[in-house]
Amino acid sequence: MQQIFLEHRQVYGSPCIHAVLKARRVHCSRKRGVRLMQRLGLSAGRKRSRKPTTKGDPRARFALNRLNREFAAGEPNSKWVTDSKAVETPEGWLYLAVILDLLSRMVLGWAMAGTEDEQLVELALAEQRARLPTQPGPRACVPHSPLDRERGK
Repeated sequence: MQQIFLEHRQVYGSPCIHAVLKARRVHCSRKRGVRLMQRLGLSAGRKRSRKPTTKGDPRARFALNRLNREFAAGEPNSKWVTDSKAVETPEGWLYLAVILDLLSRMVLGWAMAGTEDEQLVELALAEQRARLPTQPGPRACVPHSPLDRERGK
């Protein structure tokens, strides 16, 4: 049990260790595994809480919500949305912005950068134009970011 705990960087708790033991055909109940781990002083590492990666500008203006939560599209290229996601890497945080067609759910363009700002979405739009130069866009593209969710928009 101690060997499995160390093999898995001291993050496996009793359920995961029990699964490994079961896969190795070693009979040990999960409750017994809990008792043995306590006796051996083995405690799984806890998942770190996510720290905020950016501070929003309180003076920033937000785009109007032109979709009004109507996420169904009747024809291709009638509604595009953007979304962004923070991705933790060994070198630091990266931000991914994607542009989606709401009808097909197809990724039309994407971009990654070290900062999350309007330029990131502009890079994704430029990538979309380079990949699909003949595909016309909708009249309006509604940006949607994690910051909008935090502010209840």
